[in-house]
Amino acid sequence: MQIQFLNAPEFVIDSQGSLQRSGCWLISAENSGEDISELALKWAGNIGDAWKRPNADGTGFTADNMMRVDSIRCQALDSRNCKITFTAVPVTPPDWGENSDSSQSSSGSASSGDESDSEIMPPTLLPGSYKFERRKDLSEYHTGKFIAHQSYFPDALPAVGDIIEWANENCRCESVSSEYQEDDNFIFTVTAVNVAVQQEGVISMTLSADNIARKTGKWLITPEAAEKFLADNALHQPAAWAGENYYISNVQTEPVDSAHRIRVILQARQSTLKMLENLRSDEITSIIMSQPQTLSVWKSRWQAGAADQELFDSMLGSSAAEWTGDERAIVCKISPKRISDCEFEYQLEARRPEDINTASSKNNDDDLPDRKEYYTRVGEMRFSPLQCGYTWRNNGVYSALTNWMHQRLCPLSVVQQLPQNWINQPVKLLEIVEVSFLSGTSRDNIKNICSWFNSQRVENTTLAGITGCFLRYDLDVDDMLDSRNRQWTRITRVYRKSPDGFSWNSNYWI
Repeated sequence: MQIQFLNAPEFVIDSQGSLQRSGCWLISAENSGEDISELALKWAGNIGDAWKRPNADGTGFTADNMMRVDSIRCQALDSRNCKITFTAVPVTPPDWGENSDSSQSSSGSASSGDESDSEIMPPTLLPGSYKFERRKDLSEYHTGKFIAHQSYFPDALPAVGDIIEWANENCRCESVSSEYQEDDNFIFTVTAVNVAVQQEGVISMTLSADNIARKTGKWLITPEAAEKFLADNALHQPAAWAGENYYISNVQTEPVDSAHRIRVILQARQSTLKMLENLRSDEITSIIMSQPQTLSVWKSRWQAGAADQELFDSMLGSSAAEWTGDERAIVCKISPKRISDCEFEYQLEARRPEDINTASSKNNDDDLPDRKEYYTRVGEMRFSPLQCGYTWRNNGVYSALTNWMHQRLCPLSVVQQLPQNWINQPVKLLEIVEVSFLSGTSRDNIKNICSWFNSQRVENTTLAGITGCFLRYDLDVDDMLDSRNRQWTRITRVYRKSPDGFSWNSNYWI
């Protein structure tokens, strides 16, 4: 028979708060004729035996009569190997108490009937002293205060670097401090960090062309801790590890080593109120008495958090002097864009009050009923795993759904799953903006206007010379006055062209 001490938690804190020694041994039969069960039971001994203290290379042990075996667990690994786990508690030495029995057994069990011995307790967690803390780097710390008699020092107490099974998690002891009490007891404070969640490397930061900060961190997670870790660090949740005003914008997982740990890569994006771009345009709109009449338009783009929406909603008509440098300029148009639940972009347009109704250099408004203006821009759409026909597995990969109902769940008309690299990634789409005009106010034309969006959302047509499958994506209605103070309704319709090679699913868009 061969024995080997295994790397395992050196201490265990049970549900009653008792601090116990822990040790794990591997017992192996040397030939096929040996019964591993009988060998293990015989070698393990009995509860109450002296503690088996491993020697330097872990192939043998010496009996420690100051520790008594409190529990024994045997686990057969195969027909030739068995793992045996012991826990032990300190015993009362014979020189404690005035009336102690000096004939105490060699196994270290305390004598019975001595009232003074009953006052000497094994190391126990003080009620209400336990504290759990999750720090900004996502490391988890357990702290507690224990009371123990001075004679238990030092072997019965953990040291820095020891592994402690605490709250059913393997933790590494990070610090131990003690304070002597008058009754020959010590109160010692233990702080341990959970080794199931380990940061890998340092947090890195990059800046985009828009001066938006992104931070990336990596963690090694055991399979048992992965589900809770990913739930606590879900997409679009605040990223405390990155600092203030950061939210999680991307989550990646991958297997990492033979211990079956998972590497979790979190990317956080800064979301704070700041101006990203500031532009000004000037044009001559007409010439009167040989003097050019000019139009100045300021445009700015802002990054904002969800809490800043109220600020921008109340900005229309307010002064824009702070970012235009013109005391007369006021905000005349606000265009919000949702980046995520935590981040928005706002485009502001400012003009002088006398230029508010000047939409362009063209002053002749007689052709408004027949005028149609087209603009192109680039939009984006993110497809969820379900929309693409996949589901996320616990092993960190996506797998195709076998009974995927694409007619109902996919925005595109397909018969097979979408490319896997589309999942949660921005897919760029061509958007065509059509601007038309109706005589009268929006109230007069509301029925005519709404019929466009409430009818079939998908159509195959040609817009601005571009043919394809278009989705009626957005509708905006404004009341305006022309140069002769006549009332008009300006209608802005936004069409999204489907990605090349695909058509929109009319059953999805209703």
